[in-house]
Amino acid sequence: MKYSKCPKNKRKIKESLSSIHGEICQYCGNDTPINSATIDHSIPQSEFGTGLIDNLVYCCKSCNSAKNNRSLSEFRLIRSIQASPYSGILTFNQYLKLNSLGLLSFSVELIQFQFEKVSSHE
Repeated sequence: MKYSKCPKNKRKIKESLSSIHGEICQYCGNDTPINSATIDHSIPQSEFGTGLIDNLVYCCKSCNSAKNNRSLSEFRLIRSIQASPYSGILTFNQYLKLNSLGLLSFSVELIQFQFEKVSSHE
């Protein structure tokens, strides 16, 4: 099954993805009813990610908007900073800059996305 902007196709993909993991955002783990769920490209199309179902993720609108055109590793770091004690003090760009200059005496513990938690327990 391949992604397209056709509403019927999107619905089928959402149903297929939700049958695998339930109606749960595969990034944050929140309950996400199919009517309010979105489909995200795990590897963005701008980075040559495909529209095939193995590159698509069932997620909430909030996570899809926050991930935007970022890679999973960039999105993971952003969410990890937001979940850390440094949230509101240190932005993603500041963290990258300070880390590249070797000025940080700590590292942010990286979170796992919901789809990784599920697959690691199987």
